[in-house]
Amino acid sequence: MPDEKKKEPQAQQARPQQLRLARAYVPIQMFTTRLEPMEGLMRGTIFPELYMPYHHQPWKGPRGNES
Repeated sequence: MPDEKKKEPQAQQARPQQLRLARAYVPIQMFTTRLEPMEGLMRGTIFPELYMPYHHQPWKGPRGNES
């Protein structure tokens, strides 16, 4: 069997000038109320609608390789 080199993913082969920039997602904000200043500092926002805490989940490996 001849030596077959693994092909790299397309993103790794692309030149920097060919790459696209990241795209942001901004949720729609419906103003209803605001948090107290100290609560807003602890949460990172004074708008309750925008408060979305990060919940860490253990990494399970690449998709399709779960056993």
